[in-house]
Amino acid sequence: MGTVMGWMHVLGVAAFSVIMGFAMQAIFRESPEASATKLAAVPDTEIAKPWWTHSIFFGLLILALVFALDGNWLALGCALITLLAVLFRLYSKEDCKAWIGASGQFIRSILPWLLIGSVGAAIVAGLLPSALVLRLAGGSSLQSSFTASFLGTLLYVCPPSEVMFARAFVDLGMGMGPALAFLITAPAISLPSIIILNRVIGWKKTLTNTIMLICLAALLGFVRGFIVA
Repeated sequence: MGTVMGWMHVLGVAAFSVIMGFAMQAIFRESPEASATKLAAVPDTEIAKPWWTHSIFFGLLILALVFALDGNWLALGCALITLLAVLFRLYSKEDCKAWIGASGQFIRSILPWLLIGSVGAAIVAGLLPSALVLRLAGGSSLQSSFTASFLGTLLYVCPPSEVMFARAFVDLGMGMGPALAFLITAPAISLPSIIILNRVIGWKKTLTNTIMLICLAALLGFVRGFIVA
């Protein structure tokens, strides 16, 4: 999808989480007494490692991700080797086994969804009329971004497969701006998650959260439409 698309997606999601968090706090204010009661109910947990240990570990993970996105394989290899050295140097054998086991379990759980996403994207690309996609979400208009953002909200797309669907829509004529809006809303919210959120936090907060996400994703897609890849 391109470097511009990748970085705008990462920064957009990070910014939206902060903006929406502050907005929800401002709209639905909670009394200090209620917050203190909830905080008192949370059990204290002891952190076994100092903060700088986890900072180095997660910093190397982020570096490895950045190098992988940029296609810098030499730097990626060095980052992974350093990551393993830090892992076995600063953590116990039990921690290392737990991390490797959890990583393996994550890979095994995500691969089927990637396969399903690839097949689903191929079906969408084969059955959906290109003229319809071009008319509704083509170009870089604000209306196209809103359409793509709303489409991502309606569809149930698991996080590992949203890129395949976005790529399929782009091949059918969707603009890169609307594709970015789809990439933000598709894995973040869907009709099933809206139903579950409604049961947990109520329809007012759920509706507010959904509308904010759709609007922010559409605005970012609209901005993306003016940036040359």
